[in-house]
Amino acid sequence: MERVLAYTSQQLALYMKENQFNQLYEHIWMFQYVTEEECQLIQNPVTIDSQIKSIDLMHFGWNIGNAFGKPRLQTATFIKKVFAHYSP
Repeated sequence: MERVLAYTSQQLALYMKENQFNQLYEHIWMFQYVTEEECQLIQNPVTIDSQIKSIDLMHFGWNIGNAFGKPRLQTATFIKKVFAHYSP
């Protein structure tokens, strides 16, 4: 988990407000334990700077999903729900 949070900080901290970043940490902490169905229930999506592109979020999702051994569909659902406010 520490590696995933360090990676998250390295990749996204500069593109988010502190409260949004803290919310993202909470979502990631939960992601390691939940099922795809539970990912569908995620509330409170985070807001991220438009400098981050869709491909960046997909790459980020793949990396954390891979670290947790999550299936691609579950990872995609997680990213879609957590970054629901994202618009490039």
